[in-house]
Amino acid sequence: MLDWLAARGVDRANLKRMSGYSNQVFLVEHENAALSVLRAPDRGVPSGLCPLAHDTARVFKIHQDVAELGLAPKVIEADLQTGIMWLEYAGEPHPLAKDNFVQWRGMISRLQQSGLDWREAGAQEHDGAGLKYLRQLSDSAPTSNGQVYADELLSLGLSRGYADYPLVPVHGDLNPGNCLYYNACDRWFAIDWDFAGMRVAEWEYAALIVEHGWNIEWAEAFANKINRADLSWFCAMFALWSWEWHVQRESAAEVIAQKWRIVEYWFECVNLGCINVIKPQERLY
Repeated sequence: MLDWLAARGVDRANLKRMSGYSNQVFLVEHENAALSVLRAPDRGVPSGLCPLAHDTARVFKIHQDVAELGLAPKVIEADLQTGIMWLEYAGEPHPLAKDNFVQWRGMISRLQQSGLDWREAGAQEHDGAGLKYLRQLSDSAPTSNGQVYADELLSLGLSRGYADYPLVPVHGDLNPGNCLYYNACDRWFAIDWDFAGMRVAEWEYAALIVEHGWNIEWAEAFANKINRADLSWFCAMFALWSWEWHVQRESAAEVIAQKWRIVEYWFECVNLGCINVIKPQERLY
């Protein structure tokens, strides 16, 4: 990537590796240029785990859409041939606190009310609430705990009519590493829009809550317009999806175990109506 930068007039840059599950992410430091970031695909992982490598044009378009809304770092250059995205620096990953809830609710609302439509022509019907995914998980894991939970969620989801909820644009993976805070301008941004798409609105809130390890008390404080039963269901749904994603990716055993503990917590919330399961601590891990 140094050669790629040199071809664009940035010689002798220093690349500092940043976090990233399925992409290579580097902070670009140069004595004569502002800080910037390079995102490059890891073409060694399966296509479903690295959209930047296998659906590059779509990822570029979505990022550009949200950058124009002020929700993602601005694009300096997007190289379709290599899959490299060169972005303006927009801060570092930073834990969210309750003081940040209003700003993040506003960011999510801005996206969901933007009118952006990321449905692809000719694509299969979107699985906005994850019900089709639950059917697939149940069929593919007939003897696992995942099947038991998938069956239970599917039954509840169908009875509550989640399949008919309207679709809105969502990031879909607002884990702590994807939430950037830029101290110099006191602003938040979201990075890694690779898994963005059209989902029900509740999916976005559940993704952020589960990936940040919040308990039901923090969850309700953040998603304050979603009732407890629906919120618990969507958090359990996303927790199961996240656990299975890490199983498929063959993540470290301790990571998978941690994800499963979160699945069990949210299913306890679903099954018991959150009675006697509220943890005293702010986060589950």
